[in-house]
Amino acid sequence: MKKTVRDGPIHVMIVDDQLLFRRSLEHLLELEAERIRIVGTTSNGQETLATLEQQAYEGSLPDVVLMGVQMADLNGIETTTRIQARWPQVQVVLLTTFDDEMARTAGAMAGAKGYLLKDTSLDVLVSTIESVYQKHLAYS
Repeated sequence: MKKTVRDGPIHVMIVDDQLLFRRSLEHLLELEAERIRIVGTTSNGQETLATLEQQAYEGSLPDVVLMGVQMADLNGIETTTRIQARWPQVQVVLLTTFDDEMARTAGAMAGAKGYLLKDTSLDVLVSTIESVYQKHLAYS
């Protein structure tokens, strides 16, 4: 089921195992409420897949998932692989602290449409979300 670009804010889920980072990112993106709506936050891959399953059942999948790469239990790259296999219309942007070419390549192979360092600016993050929502790649 292919999702088309629609009017209104882009629905975004935030996935990261660091609570402070996850909450800070949520609050920053809430400043962009006309363009972005946070529709969920999770702390690991398993929780993310369960939440997406519930959202799919409710017909409310996010448009974009911002996914931490390094997480316990199921890392961001493996979670991205599973998301793309089950819900290919959901766009994934990987977020990481380290500029790691191997992780970037693995993320692209898993189906991630974007890759950003966690120290990026809000403007670049919002631009990346909008870009991948429109089905473009956004690797920094």
